[in-house]
This record gives sequence, C-alpha cells and structure tokens, in this order.
Amino acid sequence: MRRSVAALFLSLAPLSALAQTGLDLISSETAAFDSMVLWNERDVRPIGLTEVARVEGQIFFGVSLILDVPWSDDLQRVSINSSDIKLTLPDGTELQAIGAYDYLGMMELGSPGLSVSRPYNWPESDADARWQGVFLVPEGTSGGTLTFPGEPGWSGEVTVPAVGREVDAASFAAFTIADVDRYRRIALEDRRAGLDIGSVLTPLPGHVLADVEIEIAPTASNRTANEERFHWSTSFFRLVAADGTTYWPAGERFMDRLLDDQFNGVDPGESATRRVVWMVPEAADVAFLFYGDTMVAQVDLTGAVADEG
Repeated sequence: MRRSVAALFLSLAPLSALAQTGLDLISSETAAFDSMVLWNERDVRPIGLTEVARVEGQIFFGVSLILDVPWSDDLQRVSINSSDIKLTLPDGTELQAIGAYDYLGMMELGSPGLSVSRPYNWPESDADARWQGVFLVPEGTSGGTLTFPGEPGWSGEVTVPAVGREVDAASFAAFTIADVDRYRRIALEDRRAGLDIGSVLTPLPGHVLADVEIEIAPTASNRTANEERFHWSTSFFRLVAADGTTYWPAGERFMDRLLDDQFNGVDPGESATRRVVWMVPEAADVAFLFYGDTMVAQVDLTGAVADEG
C-alpha cells in the first residue's frame, strides 16, 4: 500500500556552473515530464477528479537547486524576482518558469522567485538558498543556461533528461490511524471580544461525525524552500468510501474549534498526530484515507457511537 521514499525527481541530470557571481552550487536535480498533475485547486475537489496538464509538442522541465550564500555583515538577504530568472535555450529563446513545487510532488502553476534571509544567529548558523521551478520547453530540447542575475547571482548549464514520472507526494512520510471516535454531535467553543461562544456541530440524519486521529511520521523533507521539514495541510487528506465517494471534512481539531484547513509541519525522524473530523454514514464500517491521490491507510468505522464529543 505504501511506496518507498522517492527522491525529488526520478530522472536526474547534472548541472555545471558557467560563472560564479556570488552564489555557489551545492546540489542540483532535474527532471522532464510529458504531463503533470496540477494542485492549484485540488483542495476543494473530491478524490479521482485530477487535473492533468499536457501541451502538444512541449515537455515540462523541472530544475531543483541548492545554492550556498556568501553571507556577510553587509549581505543579509538575497531576493531575485521570478521575472528575472531565465532559462535560455540554444537558439536564444528566453523562458520563465511556469510552475513550481512548494511541496515536492505537488506542482502548482506560477512563477517562482528566489528569496532567503541570513539567519539571526549567523555565523553560528547558515542558510542555503533553495529554488525549484518548472519550465515548458519544446520536445527535443537538449538543455540551456539557467541564470539568476544580480550580485550575488548564479548561472549554469542545465541538461534536459529523459522523460520520467512525477514523484508521489505521499512518499515522504508514513501515515497510520492512531484512533477513531464517532459522535452524534460535537461541542465547540470560540472566544470573541472577550466572550466564550459555544456551538454544536450536528451531522445530517443517518450520519455521524468520525473523529480520526492520524499519525504522520516523515522520512524526508518535502520542502523546496529553506526548511528541512515535512509540511502538510488538512486539505491534502481525503476520507473515501469503498465505492469511491469522498466524504466531506468538517475540519481539523484545534483547541475547542474545528479549522477547515490547518497548516502543519514536523521534522523527518519525528512524528505528530492530528485529529480530523469527517461526516460519514452511520452504517459505514470502513473508509480509506488518501493523501493526494495515494491511499495511505484504512480506517475502521465500526466503533461505538457516543452522543457528544
């Protein structure tokens, strides 16, 4: 059911520096795809409704870089606009990235810039610049020159590898079900203007609220930005019936509230648990937890139903 942890890309090719103008290449990976799954609006779509981008005569070319920054008393921040970062093809055509991964395996259309700040406790701590972008290049393109202008900046040759497959976004962590409770209603409380405001969440007739505790144990970082952590949001999860129906989420527990989309993060090698509530038919005995389009756990829904949680 679970796949092993994958590298950022399945097809790799080296980069070589043409000119050093301050930033120094630490590592790089490249990849090519004939189609890509888009995540821009995926958080509001049911399982199986997947948006796939494909352009006739073109391929998607991804580049991931880690660059060393020569921090100094004078250099506290490096910021390069997305419109200034260019891939120059052998015929002189200049291209701007059309997409990027904030989280590996989750491509979104957009133009990524590069931004990194000097650590507050420098020089005891360091911070590298990480950049990941996806270009749309003609089929048969052998490579080009990727340029980050400015001082400090960087320029290097990039080679387009053979077309491969996208990495699975779920491959950076293990997901297990720690606990499941079922309720006929859930009491909530918020505080506004110094007042405690109580409320009750009640499902439709014939349904219950399944309170699912998910344990997330990352094995690698899924970030292309400057952080070695695994990040996820509540909206990346789907609870799915045996017939493929996507159950609608009520939210993730946060104190005495349910939030529709909570941002979370944990270091690889550690683990965290989060409780997410879905409305499910009371007669349902099993469901399946998906992370993106990947099934990561089976959920037992046969427990007793409590009146209130």
